[in-house]
Amino acid sequence: VDEGLILPASLRLGRVILAQGDAERALALVNNLDPQSFEGGFGELRGDIYVALGRIVDARDAYVAAQQSGSSSDGLRMKLDNLPDES
Repeated sequence: VDEGLILPASLRLGRVILAQGDAERALALVNNLDPQSFEGGFGELRGDIYVALGRIVDARDAYVAAQQSGSSSDGLRMKLDNLPDES
């Protein structure tokens, strides 16, 4: 197995699992990996998972962490801006 493919493949797998509606399983997958240079992508995915689980504060934290790790996509910015206020 090419070690350089494991993280991108795991990131994609996490997105597929989330799209299938199994947020808990997707979260377990991403929490068991060391994202290394993919921290931004995994942080954004973690935020998406937390949104699906209704954990808005955790989602905001994950999106902010993704931004701080260098991920600055318009999509990430929109996700962060569209989160409901914490109550």
